[in-house]
Amino acid sequence: MCGILERLDLNRLPANQRHKTHDRRWKRYEKPLPGHQVQIDVKFIEPVAGARKKKYYQYTAIDDCTRLRILQIYPKNNQLTAIQFLDHVLEKLPFQVEQVQSKLPWHVLDRGIRHIYIKPRTPA
Repeated sequence: MCGILERLDLNRLPANQRHKTHDRRWKRYEKPLPGHQVQIDVKFIEPVAGARKKKYYQYTAIDDCTRLRILQIYPKNNQLTAIQFLDHVLEKLPFQVEQVQSKLPWHVLDRGIRHIYIKPRTPA
């Protein structure tokens, strides 16, 4: 069996899981204080096969220090929904938020919170 795996090159770990030297390792991104930065993003949820073909959107907020996550599902992806979600996040987090990384700067600034845009072509 081992000979077959070696010939097919299946006994090796993928490149992203192999041992890396200390200077090449992935470094976890985190902030020093809770609420220093909260990231907000929206994701389209594919309808389940065989279920009603209704669209839903998952709004997610993650605190960069504590990794606390708040999720909400909404049937629409619009400005009103984004405002409702941000207000929900600020109400639920047990600490004050200093800055938010998102795509809706105007409501964040109206709430007296610093805003950072999401960088293009990045997952967060």
